[in-house]
Amino acid sequence: MEKASFFKLSMIGSTIYLFLSFLLIIFYCSCLPDTGFSQELFWDYLNSVSLLDSFFLYQFFEVLWLFGVLTLFLHFNNIYLVNLHNVLLLMLLILMYSGITFCIWCFIDTYIDELSSLSQRILCYSAFIFLHYIFYSLLLYYLIELSKKFFLKHRQAFRLTPQNSSLIHAILFLAFICPIFFSGFEIIEVFYDLSVNPNLKFTFVLFILFCMRVSKKNFMISFDEIQYARLFKSVFISSVLLLLNVLIFLLLRGKSRSFYFDYSSLILDYIKLFFLVVFFLLLTYLIFNKVTKHYFLKFDNKK
Repeated sequence: MEKASFFKLSMIGSTIYLFLSFLLIIFYCSCLPDTGFSQELFWDYLNSVSLLDSFFLYQFFEVLWLFGVLTLFLHFNNIYLVNLHNVLLLMLLILMYSGITFCIWCFIDTYIDELSSLSQRILCYSAFIFLHYIFYSLLLYYLIELSKKFFLKHRQAFRLTPQNSSLIHAILFLAFICPIFFSGFEIIEVFYDLSVNPNLKFTFVLFILFCMRVSKKNFMISFDEIQYARLFKSVFISSVLLLLNVLIFLLLRGKSRSFYFDYSSLILDYIKLFFLVVFFLLLTYLIFNKVTKHYFLKFDNKK
């Protein structure tokens, strides 16, 4: 029996991409100069901190972005049927997408390493972080456009109902805001030479998830179709305000000291950090609540 689902195909495609990314990263590391592939090296790499940072964090947000754009592109082409034919075709499409994006990443990585100037490396890396989502989205769009006639489509367009409309918009908002926020975080870190613990980045993203859970009540209006304008406007405004919030937090926090003269200075530093974190969390919640309420709790045909 063929089943139509709004998110299931995009979830399958994102899972395939995550698995392929893992294999390609292992393959890339095994092909580095003066690095052979062995079972010991494989397990050492799996247990390394660099894998936690580069794969489980970076790839996690890459997959979120892919999930969001894949959902929209499949919806635009009325592709919802979850069957063997569509899954195999989607697997082939994601395989091509993964191979091309991996080649782009390898080329950029090699190009940046060959630059002699530190400022040039910073600018190129920041530009890649900022622009690669756009390039990857265009690549996926054209891959789907070229292959859409081979997919088995549902006879009727997917209907948004009062039961699924709010959930769909909330999930798509979350799928786009988290990758942009994390990429902006990385750009701020590079430009201002602020070494940020990966756990702190992930903590901030977890709090965003919490804010989305609390702000879910603002997605209660039922729409008859996907509100692209509302969705991308709200994501853009939230991203800018969140990154300004992060920048203020990091600049006020400054670089952590390697040593303290006495216990009082250590206690004062922790008190300062505590108040900064509280300020950041309250401001983040306020941003999410106000933006989502403005765009998804007020039905206005002008927006």
